[in-house]
Amino acid sequence: QYGDIGADGVAVEVKNTYADFNLGAANVKLGTHGGTIQRGFVFSDDFSGVTAAAGGFAALYAKVEENDDAASFDVDLYHARYAIGLDGLTITPNVTYVDQTGDDSLWYLGADLDGTAAGVAYWATFIYNGGEQTNNDVSAILLGAGASMDLSDAFSVHGQAVYASGDDD
Repeated sequence: QYGDIGADGVAVEVKNTYADFNLGAANVKLGTHGGTIQRGFVFSDDFSGVTAAAGGFAALYAKVEENDDAASFDVDLYHARYAIGLDGLTITPNVTYVDQTGDDSLWYLGADLDGTAAGVAYWATFIYNGGEQTNNDVSAILLGAGASMDLSDAFSVHGQAVYASGDDD
């Protein structure tokens, strides 16, 4: 509609608005921005909240849901991780807690592994999911692994596998 006679209309869509600044040794993002938790197996999306990172440590707070129209329903997500660098290998333990209105809560405990050996880049992810959600069993694990190797400038080989458990229902 923008550009019609009269030239009125709204033709702008805003995806992210946030302040990105350094506070001492920490980099902070405050506002609506993107984030990923455990390669996207737990979370990968835009959110309103705060991300702070310094050295190998990173923390994230996301406001997932705020007072739904139908009922008072709040959901907050808290996440922390620490990357430990070893010779050609990085291990990143993670913890994520999702607090929902009432007694419902979910938590994820896991680790990511990234490395290279003999020209092969590899990764692995482990996640244990626990918590309480009404009367549902939310206990589950996820194991994921992948590798890639460049055979030439124009050709590479990639592979990955994922196993996830959970309630059979």
